[in-house]
Amino acid sequence: MAHRSAIAVCATLRTGLLLLALTATGFAQLSGLYTVNPLAPGGGSNFTSLTSAVQALLAQGVTGPVVFELFDDAGPYTDAMPFTTTNVTWGTSDAVLTLGTWAGAATDRPVAFRAAPGEFPVLDATGRAMGVFWNGADHVTIEGLEIRGADYDAVAIYSEAGHGQVESAVIRRCRLHDCGGAGVMLHGNLPHPQDTVIENNFFWNLQTTNAGGFNTLSRFGYVSARRTNGTRVRHNTFHVATATGSFFTVMGGFPGSLTDTPFEEVFGNVIVKTVASGRPVFWWPTIGGVASLPLVQDRNCIHDPSGGPFGFHGTNGQSIASTLAAWRTAVGRDLASLDADPLLSAPAVGDLHLLPGSPCVDAATAPLLVLDDIDGETRTLADLGADELTSGPAPTATPFGLSATHSTGLVPFLQTNQIPALGTAAFPLTVTPALPNSFAYLFAAYATAPGPIPLGSGNTFWLDPVTADALAVAGVSPVGPIQTGAGGTATTTFTIPNDPTLAGFVLVVQAAVLDPAITAGFVTTNALVLTFN
Repeated sequence: MAHRSAIAVCATLRTGLLLLALTATGFAQLSGLYTVNPLAPGGGSNFTSLTSAVQALLAQGVTGPVVFELFDDAGPYTDAMPFTTTNVTWGTSDAVLTLGTWAGAATDRPVAFRAAPGEFPVLDATGRAMGVFWNGADHVTIEGLEIRGADYDAVAIYSEAGHGQVESAVIRRCRLHDCGGAGVMLHGNLPHPQDTVIENNFFWNLQTTNAGGFNTLSRFGYVSARRTNGTRVRHNTFHVATATGSFFTVMGGFPGSLTDTPFEEVFGNVIVKTVASGRPVFWWPTIGGVASLPLVQDRNCIHDPSGGPFGFHGTNGQSIASTLAAWRTAVGRDLASLDADPLLSAPAVGDLHLLPGSPCVDAATAPLLVLDDIDGETRTLADLGADELTSGPAPTATPFGLSATHSTGLVPFLQTNQIPALGTAAFPLTVTPALPNSFAYLFAAYATAPGPIPLGSGNTFWLDPVTADALAVAGVSPVGPIQTGAGGTATTTFTIPNDPTLAGFVLVVQAAVLDPAITAGFVTTNALVLTFN
């Protein structure tokens, strides 16, 4: 895909410039922007693995804000970083990303591991205990990552005296799925995790085994906690079609002391639960006189076709509110929440975007605390869940300009019989009628030319020369040779990613067919303006 390739090339060039600029500085006390790209040379500003990036943090510490941008060019990250816990053991006690403690961590010196622009990094935790394990790190954000396959939890935030308290962890714009345990698990011995933010994430196919320690105290839901303070869960989307465990709930907290406020806020989330008809969406028990009920819980959309109870509450979680109405009466929460089907796009395959007509659109109606969505798109009135539905222009394929004439009198035409919809696996482009048994080449740009550009022999270049040249230099264009065959027809296809950030993106293509009987040696076709959505 031209757009994605161009972005990747620009990002690679950017990495190279950073390498040249910062090679002399080494890794002494980190501050600023770094990359994690296994295919680029290590040293300077680039790390070739997550492990080497974390090792630098642990060894050198930080003197200012630090950002690691992750690239996906080498495929999924499969690092195996060990972690240690004293109160519970795990089968392998490792994670793809283990976040320990380093010198200099502070509110004004945060660390972020995030997707580089145009990249979609995956942390494949198959055979690992956890995807990401917070082993005491403070002020760390993970953003734009897909985390899958862990034996236990996609993300585990764990505090104990041996490695310290976890403060201000942020999990945002991530896709968490297909793990044996929780999507995000928070557990505090002494001290307790503090001020965690979980926002703009997709959760699906979790709690498939409920294996491992603490599976009845803190690892019992898609987001679950024991002994934490100040956790905020806002604008996430959950599709719950797997739900193992006798204590299962989609979201819940288990207090452990009189100072606990496990969940500060549960706001703007979308939850679809299709299994576990005997288990609730929410479990907020009162333990030893300490209530786990969130201080704020409202403007959520809950849809439970399994027919399960809405929530458990009260002493030891033994009081049952079967419906949203009963829940409102019993605990005074979710007064403006919805009991409705949110109309998710393709939840079976983890596409939890909203469809047009969803009741979640513009339903958050409160001051915007989350300014973007899982795709990085700006929120307006704020839809419920992780996705802000944007309509954008309809997908179109519009001819532009005229074709030249072959030496045989044929006039080749560039056309398609489909609309350029996001997620199209094989979008076709055809040149016909063309000179038989010849070859065609396909050129691309991001816009049409400001006016026709004559090329001789009646040929015209209809593409914007600046972006066409940039894509040519990047190696994206031209595509070919494409054989025309005996029938004089050349066809090629390409995949349009199901990437919402491409909605409204324009790609302009034009073909040239070789014709040795013409002075120029080729014949140009019309252009085709493709608008994706």
